[in-house]
Parts: sequence; structure tokens; C-alpha cells
Amino acid sequence: MSQTSTPDTERLEPSLQARQRRLGAIAENFLTGKKDLSDDDRLFLGKALLDVSQGKDANEMFDVKAKRGERKSVDSLNSRQRARNRKRMLCSWLYTANQPTHEGGLGLTLEKAAGEIGEDGLYALKLTEATIHTYWNKSPQLRAAEFTLEDSNADLSHVTE
Repeated sequence: MSQTSTPDTERLEPSLQARQRRLGAIAENFLTGKKDLSDDDRLFLGKALLDVSQGKDANEMFDVKAKRGERKSVDSLNSRQRARNRKRMLCSWLYTANQPTHEGGLGLTLEKAAGEIGEDGLYALKLTEATIHTYWNKSPQLRAAEFTLEDSNADLSHVTE
């Protein structure tokens, strides 16, 4: 299925992380008893446990089996999130550095700004100048003076406890 625009009736399969979050939420509700399980969650959990008790693969039955090349550990997910945040910070800094000084920027060209924080400059983000140029060229949606960091703990807190 193509990931271009799809009608509302066609939904893309939830990501592995979304399925892990759902399973974690079900487990938390089950363990704490704070909230009753919904009928859907009760049915999902019951069928999965029955299938596992009959020898079927638990990852498949609980719908958390990773596809080829897909990672599911908390460390790898956090690592990817840190990389996305680093790209956001980089593009925001480059945008600001490129702005004229009378507008609050540094008045630097892209090449000069990349050199300032690349491997021959501060090397603060541990990125080469080539990588910096690639991030800038391939991420026009991140070219802004402000950015928001993604919180790696918010979505995966149930996995680490």
C-alpha cells in the first residue's frame, strides 16, 4: 500500500511502537486495576494468551513482532529520537545563523555556519559538514528559528518500568 494520500477508509497499519504502547497500556490497566479493560482489550488479551498457551509465537499473538529491519528495543527507539532531536536543533541553528544580523541572526552563509559546527569547528553535534548539508537540504520543514524536542520518555514509560 502506498503511503501517499489515502482515503479515510484505508488506514495504514499502526507502527510497532504504537502496538507496543497499546500492549503496555493494557498491561498497566490489568496490573493496577485502576481502569477496567475494554471489551476489545479483554478479547485481544484473552485470545493472545490462549494462542500462546497452545504454543503459538507470543510476539505474533500480541502483535508486537518486528518486521525485517524494524527495531523494537527501547534503546534503539530512544537513539532514533535523539537523532531526530539533533536534526531539529541543527536546522534551527542553521536557520538562525543564516538570518541577517539586524534580524537577530549571525549573518553566516550555509557553508560558513556548517563549518562552525562541523568536524573542523565546534563538532558539538558530532556531525560532519557533509551530513549537516544533507540534513539542511533534505529537511526544509525543519527550517525555523523555533523547534520542539520530542520527549523519549513520554511514549515508552510503560516499557521501562
